[in-house]
Amino acid sequence: MDYWQRYGATLTGLVRHHAVDPRHFLRHTHPLPELLAHVHHDAGLPALIARLPGRKVVFSNGPTDYVQAVCRHLRLLPHLQQVFGVDRVGFHPKPERRGYLRLLAQLGRPASRCILVEDSLANLATAKALGMRTVWLAPQAAAVPGYVDVCVRRIGELARHAGLAR
Repeated sequence: MDYWQRYGATLTGLVRHHAVDPRHFLRHTHPLPELLAHVHHDAGLPALIARLPGRKVVFSNGPTDYVQAVCRHLRLLPHLQQVFGVDRVGFHPKPERRGYLRLLAQLGRPASRCILVEDSLANLATAKALGMRTVWLAPQAAAVPGYVDVCVRRIGELARHAGLAR
């Protein structure tokens, strides 16, 4: 918990302070069958994602194979251009700036052409500092920080803010 609070990702603290192999850590903390049993499919989510303008990319602190499996389970893969796990960005998890920069380089897009939809304020703060637009998914939102462009309580509200895309 200390590493997650200090660095925004447990992996960062384990690698930095204990020389933990990130591949080993991710393999043992993301057991697909057990975790997928807890992921509930929202029948309307694929259509919502398909209606949103622009390229859709998933960027997660999980390993790519896990993220792809979750997206497949949620029936989102046909609507996504790419899926990035932390292993595709040099094991630099959000909110580390280096992870975002590697992501942007691989996408061939400037930050100003990207929107990050997130439930973590720390991740949104880094994205905004790099020049991305930000959407905070916050079911229990209180005060909205200045680095958040839009706050939604449910993912279904994204369609109302589709004009955020340029």
